[in-house]
Parts: sequence; C-alpha cells; structure tokens
Amino acid sequence: HDRLYYHWMSQDYLFRPLQHFRRKLYLFRREHFPNLTFPCTTMHVRRGDVGVPKPPFRRYAAVQEYIDVGYIQPGDTIVLLTDDQSTIDEVKKYHPQYNWIYMDRPRVKNVEAGFNNHIPSGDEGFEMLVIYTEWNVASSCNKVVHGQSGFVKALMETMEMEGKN
Repeated sequence: HDRLYYHWMSQDYLFRPLQHFRRKLYLFRREHFPNLTFPCTTMHVRRGDVGVPKPPFRRYAAVQEYIDVGYIQPGDTIVLLTDDQSTIDEVKKYHPQYNWIYMDRPRVKNVEAGFNNHIPSGDEGFEMLVIYTEWNVASSCNKVVHGQSGFVKALMETMEMEGKN
C-alpha cells in the first residue's frame, strides 16, 4: 500500500498537469488517436541513437523482432511510439497486417539529427504535448514491447501500479 500511495501522491496528484494543460491533452489525444481499440500493445522502438559511436550503444532491431518477442498476432492493435521515421516506413511497407496506431508528426530518420536531438518539430511545447499524449495512450494498453529506455522504465512502473504488465 505504501508504494501505491507514493505513486499516486507523486505522479497522479503532486505532478499532475494544470487543468488547462489536461484539457489540451484530452483534446490532442482525441484528435491524434481517434481509432484506438482495446486490447492493445504498446511498442516502443528507439532508433534515434542507434549506431552512434558513443555510449549508450544500441543495436538496430527490426520491427519484426519486437512483434516476435511480444507474440503479437496479425490484426492486433499496436500503439507505436518511435523517434524515427524509418520505423514508420518499415511498418507501412512490411507489416500492414497489424492495426498500427501512431501519431503523424515530425520525426528524424535514424541518426540524421545527431545524438540527443529530441525536438524534431522545433517546437518544444508541441513535443511536450506529444510526450504526455503518447504516455497517456501507451499506458492504456495492456502490455508493452520495448528495448532499453528510461521512458519505458517509467511507463512500466506506472503500468505495474495499475496491474498491467
């Protein structure tokens, strides 16, 4: 109970966005994720720093590897979170048999923007809204397939508190 209370107090209450931002988040989610169906799987594919010759070293993983590890079946709904446009291109070309849900927004291709360039749109406020919205949508799914990421680690802790895996 202590851990659950701490989570509620720290995440859900103390650090909750202000009301006007929550409203903006709600409207943004409705606009960008209107066709979300349940159950769903969140797939987080991080490629923005794959191949960068400095730590943390990341191996390129094809989307098929994520599908296999997650035991995802054709027709399943997958919420795709990625920093990389080539991942979007890959799912469209090679995996149309899945119900892909992702946000149509500016992204970089592979490492073209350099290490730690997380503002592909050039608009920090928009990118924060995207992160909050994707977090909200991702935590609605019942499972997550992912590589190593601080974002996913925090997401998994939240989902664990909600009884999801």
